[in-house]
Amino acid sequence: MNVTRLDVANNGVRLAADSRGQGPNLVCTTGWANDRSVWDPVANDLAADHQVITWDLRGHGASDAPSPGCYERSDALGDLSALVGRIDGPVVLIGHSLGGYLSLAYTLEDPDSVSALALI
Repeated sequence: MNVTRLDVANNGVRLAADSRGQGPNLVCTTGWANDRSVWDPVANDLAADHQVITWDLRGHGASDAPSPGCYERSDALGDLSALVGRIDGPVVLIGHSLGGYLSLAYTLEDPDSVSALALI
């Protein structure tokens, strides 16, 4: 599977993100204390007919770990917004645990950019 690294940042915090496949856009957000690799098995399968983007929350995996005080809900939603802003067209947000909460909160804030929501 061909995986491309995406260059995404929010307020100086670099976020590790990968893209694979082509087609409708799926953005997979992990739960707390995970990194984007937890999505690899399902992302590889879905990439047969979708563009699948996986990413590490700030302070997780290969994303930057900013100083304490930079981990508020608004920071995480800003990170997700920066990622979605890099993608052409609406996205399907797929979130696990904390990633589900963030996906739902983002959808409520910007419903026009989300075509569907899957909470796991």
